Amino acid sequence: MKKFLLIDDHTVVRSGIKLLLTDMYKEVNIQEANNGEAALQLLQNDTYDLVTLDIQMPQTDTYSLMELIKKQYPDLKVLVFSM
Repeated sequence: MKKFLLIDDHTVVRSGIKLLLTDMYKEVNIQEANNGEAALQLLQNDTYDLVTLDIQMPQTDTYSLMELIKKQYPDLKVLVFSM
């Protein structure tokens, strides 16, 4: 089973990505975070095959978040989204 973490402050974006992923993978577990703090809490408690990350979110230094993820979870794949 694939496990994904969607990090984006827009609910509609997370919902769209979630819809695409559930269509592509029949067995998938998808968790969501609307900011960097929530994402870090989820990352500490679970492992993921892929993280999708919005490049700009309010109250989140996305570049520092990316650096922290790569430092603490070097094998984790991160897909960055941008408008």
